[in-house]
This record gives sequence, structure tokens and C-alpha cells, in this order.
Amino acid sequence: MTVPANLNVLKNHRYADIFPMMDDVDFQRLIEDVKLNGLQEPIWLYQGQILDGRNRFKACVEAGIESEFREYQGTKPLEFVLSLNLSRRHLNSSQCAFIALEVERVLAEEAKERQVEAGKQRADSERNEVGTFVQLKEKIPEAGQEKPEPQAREKAASIVGNTNARYVQDAKKIEREAPEVKALVMSGKVHMGDAVKLSRLSTEKRKAVISKIEANPESTAAALKTIRGTLGTGENEWYTPQEYIDHARHVMGGITLDPASCDAAQALVGADRFFSEEENGLHQEWVGNVWLNPPYSQPLITQFIEKLCAEFESGRCKQAILLTHNYTDTKWFQLAAKAASHICFTKGRIKFYSPSGAVAAPTQGQAFFYFGKNGARFASVFSDVGIIAKVVNEVQ
Repeated sequence: MTVPANLNVLKNHRYADIFPMMDDVDFQRLIEDVKLNGLQEPIWLYQGQILDGRNRFKACVEAGIESEFREYQGTKPLEFVLSLNLSRRHLNSSQCAFIALEVERVLAEEAKERQVEAGKQRADSERNEVGTFVQLKEKIPEAGQEKPEPQAREKAASIVGNTNARYVQDAKKIEREAPEVKALVMSGKVHMGDAVKLSRLSTEKRKAVISKIEANPESTAAALKTIRGTLGTGENEWYTPQEYIDHARHVMGGITLDPASCDAAQALVGADRFFSEEENGLHQEWVGNVWLNPPYSQPLITQFIEKLCAEFESGRCKQAILLTHNYTDTKWFQLAAKAASHICFTKGRIKFYSPSGAVAAPTQGQAFFYFGKNGARFASVFSDVGIIAKVVNEVQ
């Protein structure tokens, strides 16, 4: 396409600014790569502005390399930018929440601009011949008219994907109250659950934890453990041994959410996010890869399994691994079995342990249920845990 007449005044489109610019180290690497290999991907323009390729354009200028431009001709420039950047950046659900926050702001700005423009058009259309305004009458929507657009936050989370409105809300609060924590999330050092806790600390304590993380990234886990703490729950809570959690993480490629957890359990599971008893996971959306070791008392175990099945069916939950006792005659076991693709019946009894270190000796064995499309991987990884059964709900 034709090169813009004045490259010095070429501005960034608002959609491009949704994503942060490269840091100095990565930008210098990009410059060296451009010098060595040339520009591998064009700079995309839209409405006379850079839609995608701000870093590439700057690198070409610094390297003295001629840039290649292309004009975006589609009708969904926002989705185009998100698709390009999310695929190349490989962001986790916590990082996507901050991206969705920027999208929310853009959507809100555009909605306000549309309202202003619509107001001007109504005023112009109802201006009488002598230039005075007539009274604007309230317009009542007629039957069959389109419903209002979803709220900006829910829409932003949906467009970006791999996150949810609750995460976006947390991101907004963190950015307002503890902006230095955002950098840790965007660098991948801290996930949203710990970021929220960091933001709640006093300024002095928060700075101390952040200093430890920045001084030695390898000490991140130890630094975060100091803010997670251990709840004094006595002997009423029993946690899953780490080896089984590692198995679940290996199967699903990570754990996005633990919807029935607490600070002490989260220190072991290390999910991107968890819901405590106070947050009540039954009232939240479950997004991504879910690890669930539910409360075993009634009616909670049935309620949590019903919730898991509903979230999986909705598509919000992409994969899940559920751990329960092997009470095969119960309603909740049958419900989980029908929704799962594979079940692992343990060879023996799992020895759960409490915060005090006490080991439990269950009177029955356990079962792991897998929900998702990676049943073969589940069968392979959990084959050393017990017998694997593939669920067949319909006989042809």
C-alpha cells in the first residue's frame, strides 16, 4: 500500500494502545532482529493510524529499515487487534483481565461518543425551521426492538476471552489502589488471587513483598507464602497431597480456578484464582481449568457438583478435575459420572492431611473425574494412581 506521507505524525489507534509497549530489553532485541532479518510482519493501519505494530514501527525507525504497511479492510478492528496480540503474547487469565480492563474503557468511551452523536442527530432532526428546539419526547422502545448491549465489563471479558468479569473488577481495583502490583501480574510473576491479597496489604508491607520478588524472581513463591498465611481451622479441613495436584496441573496445562478453597489450601494448589467460603464459589462464574475438592458434607457436595456440571456445560469451564470419595450409589456421584469423560478409581486410600500436619485415614477409596477433551492425557497421567474408566453414556 502507499506509505503514509508523514511518518513523524503517524499516531497509534486507540485499539493499539490497549496493549502495553515492550520493555527496553525486549525492544532492543527486536531492533537487533529487524537489523538481521528485516521486518517479518507488516504494520497494520486503520483510519490513518497504527492499528497493530507500534513496536515494529519504532524498531524499523531505530534500525533504519523501511517499514511495510497494510491497511485493515475488515469491519471488526478491535477483534482483529485482540486476536493478533493474544495469540502472540500467550497471556494467562490474570493478565487477560488487565487487557479486558483496557477494552472496557475503550467500549465505554465509544458508547459515550455514540450517545453524544445520537443526541446531536435527534436535536438536529427536531429543530424547527426558525432554529429553535422543540420539546424532546421520551421515546418508548417498541416491541421487538433490540435489547441494550451487555455491560462494558462483561462484554470486554467476553471479547478478550480466558478471563471473567470478576477478574476485570479485581484488576480495576488493583490499578486504582496498588498500581505497582499490576506490573507483577503483567510480567507473569503473580496471579490474580495473590495480586488481590498484595493490594490489601499496607503500603509498607506491600513494598517489602514486592522488593523480595523483584530482587530475586526465584523467591516469588516464598514471598507470596508470607501473605497467604495459614488459617486456624483446627482439624476440620483436609488437603490433597501435592502429587495429585501436580497430576491435575499436568493434564489440564494449569489450574485457573479452585472454587472451594482457602488461603492454606491455595498455598498448595496455586490456582490463578480461588474462592473462599466467604466468597462462596456457588455464586460465582467458574472459568477455565477447574480443580475441585468439594466440601463433603450435604447439601454442599451435591451443590458444588451440580455447579461444576452446569459451568462445564455452559462452556465457561473448559476442563475440570473433581476429587471425591468413591460413593458410586449417591446422586452426586452419578451426576458427575454422566458429565465426565473419564474416571480414575484410586488403588488405595488417599492420605489427606490437615494444616497441623495430621494425616487422615479415610474408610473408603477415592475417585478423580475428568471433564474435557484431553481424556487420553488424563488416562495416561493418572494410570499410576488407579484404574481408569472411560464413561459411555449411550450404547449405539
